[in-house]
Amino acid sequence: MDALNRTTLRTITAFSAAALAGMALVVGCGEDEAEFDRGAVIEDMGTGVIMPTVNALHTASQELHGAAQTLCADPSAVNLDAARDAWLAVKAPLKRSESFSFGPARVPRVQMSMNVDKWPGRGENIEAALDTEATIDEAYLTSLDYRDRVYGFPAAGYLLFGAPEAAADTLAAYTDAEHLPEKRCEYLLAVTDHAAGIVAEYHTRWSPEGGGYLTQFVEAGSSDAFPSEQDAFTAVTGTMLFALVQISEMKLGVPLMGNEGAPMPEEVEAPYSNTSVDHALWAFEGVERLYLGSDETIGLSDYVQFRQAAGNVDQTVRERITAARSALEALNEPLAETVVNDADAVQAAIDAVDQLNQAISGEVSTLLGINPTTVEGDND
Repeated sequence: MDALNRTTLRTITAFSAAALAGMALVVGCGEDEAEFDRGAVIEDMGTGVIMPTVNALHTASQELHGAAQTLCADPSAVNLDAARDAWLAVKAPLKRSESFSFGPARVPRVQMSMNVDKWPGRGENIEAALDTEATIDEAYLTSLDYRDRVYGFPAAGYLLFGAPEAAADTLAAYTDAEHLPEKRCEYLLAVTDHAAGIVAEYHTRWSPEGGGYLTQFVEAGSSDAFPSEQDAFTAVTGTMLFALVQISEMKLGVPLMGNEGAPMPEEVEAPYSNTSVDHALWAFEGVERLYLGSDETIGLSDYVQFRQAAGNVDQTVRERITAARSALEALNEPLAETVVNDADAVQAAIDAVDQLNQAISGEVSTLLGINPTTVEGDND
């Protein structure tokens, strides 16, 4: 974020004396551990949560580019609404994928936060970039400074929901000559095509038919990327915590408190679509799905239940998941107004998410014998 002017390097947890005391709750390894199929949890997280999310992101990114083509061929209210819906359909799996931002997500070329999700889109910078005689294509976009938030899905969000100050509305920006509609379409088509290409490569790297990282993950214990099953649990837990930190510190904390304790409503994630709360909830859902599983799959919760010999760590986590979801759902849109008018509600959501973070970084990590100490992100 511009407000922070730095790369986020977050120490997520240091085991407290209380957490270390919780080691007494751990079931011994050996024969007892052999009774539980840890590989089944890893496989279900991979095939039941991670790959379906990556598939949905891939499909939605292609459909967004198609919707942009339709809009530019026939700028109408119906086609604009369809393109907006397609954009939201991309952002949901993109946000959920923050909970497993390891492996392909750390490859520089396809790193989501840098290449397609540098938020929020900066409308004033995008408008300035439109004013060019050059053809607006991928080469033009990538010649611009990504820190100016001028490409990726956030930039597409501005082009679909925002408008220059003189425009009556977004549709007018695509129909009135004074707003450079031809250049606007060049930009929209270039940005959605570029983003779809990055996502396609990301998808290929995960796909068993492509780079095969999913196979590396589900075969943890006998794969190069994950020599032990514990490595897989460490990777997942660390990025779940990263997603929670992003919600509390970046998606909510910076707009609420900025650098010096004053609200910075302009720093909400999706200022033009007024869906910043949805973005936080989608990111939260990624954590939920990995921990809870579903009716058809098992999640990290099942392993926690097996490991707890006394107490009820799993119940604590579930209660905090429920509390955090409720606090997030209680926030009103636009979030840019809520951080000014109802700061207590935003702070309550931050606190609830942090409580969940503490349960996973403390009790759960101690119980499972993992130490996800640091997670590196990139939202400068």
